Amino acid sequence: MHSPQQNQWVTGCRQRFTVEDPYDIVSGGYPALFTKSEDWSYEAEWRLIAEERRFARSFWTLKTNNDFLTLAPGVLTSVTIGCLADEPSRQRIEDIVISNAPGVLVRQATLAPDRYELRINPPFR
Repeated sequence: MHSPQQNQWVTGCRQRFTVEDPYDIVSGGYPALFTKSEDWSYEAEWRLIAEERRFARSFWTLKTNNDFLTLAPGVLTSVTIGCLADEPSRQRIEDIVISNAPGVLVRQATLAPDRYELRINPPFR
């Protein structure tokens, strides 16, 4: 059971989920999606939580159709591929972006060779 301090705001919603909520996706098996160490708070990360429309358990989540979430034009500005992605995965991601959102920048994360750091190419401005 989550204490009030453990409940998080869900990105994109003005609804705060509580344990008493019958559609509580926070305590309904997805706590890792809503949990982040304060050590990483500087990232100002936004998480979009979505469910496949035909299996959705919550009224409040974004809905996907056949595993795709439709976004308004201009909302997505870049996609960052993780440093552990293999070449076939990287190419697949690039192909998906090019065919569905040609103006979106694809970035690649790599491990810095000389320190504990991720480098993103091209870098953020």
